[in-house]
Amino acid sequence: MSEVRYAPDDMVVLHARTFQGVSQQLTVRIVNCQPVSTSGAVRYRVRIPGENFDRTVGRDDIDALASPGSGVQAPEQISRAKPGSSWINTAAIRTRK
Repeated sequence: MSEVRYAPDDMVVLHARTFQGVSQQLTVRIVNCQPVSTSGAVRYRVRIPGENFDRTVGRDDIDALASPGSGVQAPEQISRAKPGSSWINTAAIRTRK
């Protein structure tokens, strides 16, 4: 069975249990997919509407049945970083003078 992977700008629904003090499901936007850990856990950076910071959630925190069908079904098509390379895009870093 292939796992559902989400791409940046996909809207997904989180389980109500994901954040402490939140009793309803939240619809959030995926900011990016973080590198897969050695244990195989997939984590995403998400942004909740109305907040000006990102949060990190795991694949288990996303309610795939309630989320729109925007997931990418073929994880082998997602480009993997070369071993030893950084996931940080140094060309996108800007410094002030």
